[in-house]
Amino acid sequence: MQPKITCFWLEDTGKVLRQFRRYRSSADKNSPCRGRYGYHNGHAPFDVVQGEPNRVISGGAMPKTDPRWPTKCDACDYIFQPDDAWQISPTSIYRRTDTGEEMTLRDAPFGAMWDAWWFDEHRKGPDGLHLMIKTPAGEWSVDGPAAFGSNSREPWKRAGDPRTPGSVSAQPSILFNGPPCFHAWLTNGELHVLPDSAPF
Repeated sequence: MQPKITCFWLEDTGKVLRQFRRYRSSADKNSPCRGRYGYHNGHAPFDVVQGEPNRVISGGAMPKTDPRWPTKCDACDYIFQPDDAWQISPTSIYRRTDTGEEMTLRDAPFGAMWDAWWFDEHRKGPDGLHLMIKTPAGEWSVDGPAAFGSNSREPWKRAGDPRTPGSVSAQPSILFNGPPCFHAWLTNGELHVLPDSAPF
């Protein structure tokens, strides 16, 4: 029997985690990675600043000799080569409203809910939020078109206030065909996982 996933709300703290990032282009099909993204990625945090990620400047060039740059992939044993990408990667820090714990979306556990405020107005719900939920199969854009992720071509109908997670429900069910397959109903702030979902 699959477990239920209890959802929780993440609020933006206004803080940004900056990280050294190395990666090998996803276009390189000769060097696959077993990690979630299918290509090699390495991250190393170096500071926290106030601001929006797309407006945070790296603070000047970071020399490639800096020992804090990642040398290997986070998900496998691949060693980065000199011609692989070098990047300063800023990402927002969020706070769980139920526990106060701070985290990035990348590190958030399944059930995390947040407002994807960067989407256009026509893709927002009646409360002005664009609800996203992290699932074992990826991010579910609840206020996006259901044709890309459910067993129905009708748009999802969302009820409740995501800032009060236990009030949130959506119709119809969410279905990611995978891999991995994930099929669930969102009811009263819980993802009720159906038997055809892959184990997680």
